[in-house]
Amino acid sequence: MKDVSKWRRPADQGGEGPANSNSRQYWLYKIDDNIEKWNEFYREGIIGLPFDDLGDLRNFLSSLDLRNMYPDRPRYEKESDAYWDFYRRVRTGDVIMVRGKRSAILGYGIVTSEYRYEEEREDHKHIRKVNWMRKGEWDVRETRMHRHLVNVTASKSYVNQVRDTLGINPHANIPVLLRQFLEQAQTKDLTTTNYPKEHRGLRLHVSFGKGNQAKVPWVAFTDEDNTIQNGIYPTFLYYRRVKKLALAYGVSDPNAPPQSWPNTQARPTILSWFKENLNETPDKYGASLVKAVYDTDKPLDFSQINADLDSLLKEYKDLPEVSALHEATSMYEIEHEDIAFRDEVYHEIFLESKQVDDIIHLLRRKKNLILQGPPGVGKTFVAKRLAYLLMNRKNNRFIETIQFHQSYSYEDFVQGYRPLGAGGFTLKNGVFYEFCRRAQEDPENEYVFIIDEINRGNLGKIFGELMMLLEHDKRGAAFAVPLIYAANSSERFYIPANLYVIGTMNTADRSLALVDFALRRRFAFVSLEPSYSDRFIAVLRGNSLPEDFIHSLVRKLDEVNHMITTDVTLGSGFLIGHAYFTDLEQPLVPTYRSIIENEIKPLLQEYWFDDVAKVNKAIEILMS
Repeated sequence: MKDVSKWRRPADQGGEGPANSNSRQYWLYKIDDNIEKWNEFYREGIIGLPFDDLGDLRNFLSSLDLRNMYPDRPRYEKESDAYWDFYRRVRTGDVIMVRGKRSAILGYGIVTSEYRYEEEREDHKHIRKVNWMRKGEWDVRETRMHRHLVNVTASKSYVNQVRDTLGINPHANIPVLLRQFLEQAQTKDLTTTNYPKEHRGLRLHVSFGKGNQAKVPWVAFTDEDNTIQNGIYPTFLYYRRVKKLALAYGVSDPNAPPQSWPNTQARPTILSWFKENLNETPDKYGASLVKAVYDTDKPLDFSQINADLDSLLKEYKDLPEVSALHEATSMYEIEHEDIAFRDEVYHEIFLESKQVDDIIHLLRRKKNLILQGPPGVGKTFVAKRLAYLLMNRKNNRFIETIQFHQSYSYEDFVQGYRPLGAGGFTLKNGVFYEFCRRAQEDPENEYVFIIDEINRGNLGKIFGELMMLLEHDKRGAAFAVPLIYAANSSERFYIPANLYVIGTMNTADRSLALVDFALRRRFAFVSLEPSYSDRFIAVLRGNSLPEDFIHSLVRKLDEVNHMITTDVTLGSGFLIGHAYFTDLEQPLVPTYRSIIENEIKPLLQEYWFDDVAKVNKAIEILMS
């Protein structure tokens, strides 16, 4: 008999933070003879832990805090590591195996969500969603568990035994994935964190749209030589409007891929297949080639879909190798570079790749950055994408976003006393304080704090003594200082070196005060400008807008922005940004008119509040 309660991943020994590795972990969950609860978990697609009186685990700073909450309850102390693992170390994509009495395994599933605390549940309120794959009873080597949850990844022999016995497939389960994908495609939910990231050695990508729901959601598989923006790849394209799921030889658009699919001359394009079979034009991706098309309004034959996909993946893997297509051209390299990931993020923001790399380098060096620019250039959107690039992954767990306003205070931001419902006051930590603590406990990961409209607040009042700690060379415990509300001088606080601050600033808002020099010295400033470049044109083409309208719109915006730039009372800080128009789609006329009348015109009326003639002239240009 082996005691698995002591099995831990080496990287986690003694650590409080989540793992850095992206490899799949295996967890053993003890249900014992509570079969009724196991059936409930399986039916609802969840896994849960008891000890509901602990409350939301996100309120704890460390497993030590968790362990010390109930010192008179030894069971809580013994289980504290299991609860901390459940909250911080379990990752989406990990395998959960449920153990019953006498070490029998009752089933397994894939974790599909972050931790959450569901107050409305009757019990087991600590929850993660799980895509249960199998349910039954399998005899495996006897194990002894002293906690509800144990990470058994390090025990290769045990994991292999369970995998072989249960038939756990380390690859994505395509039928399960497609069912989830097609179901989500009928909703407004654009999140993709609950999907596997690889399949049979290929990167797996899922998209329902960026900011707005895509007309054609997709699933794609790429190798190291190809990206979604520049390459070829197997893909599922869901044409929701006509209820067709196409398995296709994907081709990047509008960028021409560096290589072509071989031996596909007889394959119809998506465009020609739609015209011949439906007498319609596809919403997007007409240049890709058809492997198979399935009717989603009928029961899908997943065995056939699996066979078709396996055949296409074999063709893809048999392609001749090509040299690396996307070498970094910037003078600065981003650590842990993942080319496909970077390409995806670059495609979302209207900046050149070298400019983005230079900004990341600046942020790493200075640790504090302000993005300034006129309305509609996507400052907040860009800030979040810069955070993704800095961290080299899309994970909002390591990002916090707030917005300053004139009533925002030090007590909201750092620490202060708050009234209790029953009377009296209690000391409560602010959002920045809590975020710093999280970063302090997890030094292996980078954390990004985004402050929208940073110059709307009274910065000296909000930051207080943290003004000094913001400096890039004053980070770390060596520079810790006591806070205003500290009980004694021994209670000290610091901003860790792995925390970065990005602020945004609207240069067209005349009501805002300038950033004072004390803070300005601690931040690097980057100006964002409207971009009506080829990338903007490509976005509008992707929205199926007519070519003559696209070029006419660019000309009109250039003309109106020229009026703004040459006005001595305005200038480049007041230009009209591209983000107002990136969501333009059919029906075109009412959508465009609404943007001009309800978004652009009020802005111009504020700019030229004393010159109605200029407002009318600019609107006339845009509406011509």
